[in-house]
Amino acid sequence: MCAPKYLGADVDSDAKPEFTQGLDVAPAGVRNMARASRDAGVRAEYFERAAAALEQQLAEGQAVYSAPGEVARLRAPR
Repeated sequence: MCAPKYLGADVDSDAKPEFTQGLDVAPAGVRNMARASRDAGVRAEYFERAAAALEQQLAEGQAVYSAPGEVARLRAPR
């Protein structure tokens, strides 16, 4: 079994490690990756779609982003 990977903030804190973050921060990070991709001459469509999906989740009232939640969303039938 692999050891869990923790965020630096989790390691530097006495709090229980979490694999989530506020959903309000995720779209900004994805938009930054899209901008960096375009600046590097790389297509940014994936990041644009991901940012739109995150912003839709915010509009639906979701407040927490987690990697396991995103994997579940990818597997969900559409």
